[in-house]
Amino acid sequence: MQKMIFSAVALVAFSFAGMANEIEEKKVEAKVEYTETGCHNVYLDTYQSAIDNGANEMQAGKVAWDAYKSCTEKVLTQA
Repeated sequence: MQKMIFSAVALVAFSFAGMANEIEEKKVEAKVEYTETGCHNVYLDTYQSAIDNGANEMQAGKVAWDAYKSCTEKVLTQA
């Protein structure tokens, strides 16, 4: 009889101990605004246009980056 009581108490104790470590995981979904995808396309198109017009890679990158920044500023001000 004592073994059965001890077993029952041990079972309850271990089950509570097992549940104590359970952590509820919360998934946080980052909502990404894909309005910048248009600005990405502006960057690529500007870069390619600059290369086609004779600019070197560094010059094309600078012009394209300026166009990208301008686009993102417009997107942010419209939001």
